[in-house]
Amino acid sequence: MKKLLLTLPIVALTLASCGGGGAPPAAQTVSGYWTGTLAGYGSVNIQIGVNQTNTPNSGDFTGTLTATGVAGSAGVAGNVFKGTLVSADSSGYIACAGTFSNYNHYVADCLLAAGSSQMVRMDIWKR
Repeated sequence: MKKLLLTLPIVALTLASCGGGGAPPAAQTVSGYWTGTLAGYGSVNIQIGVNQTNTPNSGDFTGTLTATGVAGSAGVAGNVFKGTLVSADSSGYIACAGTFSNYNHYVADCLLAAGSSQMVRMDIWKR
């Protein structure tokens, strides 16, 4: 019995030290390189480099979009919590409303031009 009473505090201390000893979880962010497609009137492969700035609002990001077979690139901006992504340059405009899942997948319906009803589907993954 005496041996059991001496063992219990050691077991309790060992169990108490098991929790929270690992590294903290990685920060949740959409920053990184994303690839996928825009589909609706055919399909185009796209790449987007994203930097989550959280400025001026939490979840805000900026970046650069390129598309296979299209010369140049365009700036992007959006918000991970609102599910928005907008890109505009001298050659075009796209405004997307969708959902970011687990900070590594984005699916959205996108309007191709301001005042237009042409819709495409964006499906991109963080690499």
